[in-house]
Amino acid sequence: MIQPEMIIQDAYRRLGYPAENQPDVYTCQKINEVADQIMTTAAPRTTQKEFTLTSLEPYLTGRDIEKHLVHCHRCLLLAATLGSQIDTLIRKASVSDMNEAVIMDAVTSVLIEAVMEEFEAEVREEYRHQGHFITSRYSPGYGDFPITVQNDFLHLLDAGRKIGLYATPTHILTPRKSITAVCGISTQPVTGHLAGCDTCTLESVCQSKKEGKTCARTLI
Repeated sequence: MIQPEMIIQDAYRRLGYPAENQPDVYTCQKINEVADQIMTTAAPRTTQKEFTLTSLEPYLTGRDIEKHLVHCHRCLLLAATLGSQIDTLIRKASVSDMNEAVIMDAVTSVLIEAVMEEFEAEVREEYRHQGHFITSRYSPGYGDFPITVQNDFLHLLDAGRKIGLYATPTHILTPRKSITAVCGISTQPVTGHLAGCDTCTLESVCQSKKEGKTCARTLI
């Protein structure tokens, strides 16, 4: 169950507030109001599909995804989205109140990560009961795994019909607050290749890194 309080706390960090320093009273109130609106408006949807590793080989290019799927014989494609109404909210706010738009962007970024985390945990438990092990998820754009595979992944998942998720010709997901990812499946314990700070596009502005920490998951 996604807890709104955790979403708000993570949004503080994404907005650049250190863990020990909360925003001023006005900003806290604004973030809470935005979070309430987002949680009411968001319509999370998810989908998954299992493939043999060989059938996806044309799309799994790059050394990083190869490392991630070592010891795996099959893999899962996952996708999650908050829905198009969230894009509409952010777009309207960017015209009328840029500060609110920035807060909305932070809250929705945290929320889609939480949705995907919860979905991944459910899938992991499902496969555990079948005696299989699942790696952590790895998304297009991590490391040298090209973002150009987004369109192919969505086609393979039939994501447009199933959850209303598409990608532009330049491989940007739409709705924007969405995630696609690959998880490896194995008959033995596997972890996958951790995507750390050195491959993160937010490295230069990351509050966690400024605090000497990492958001990379080590327990999977």
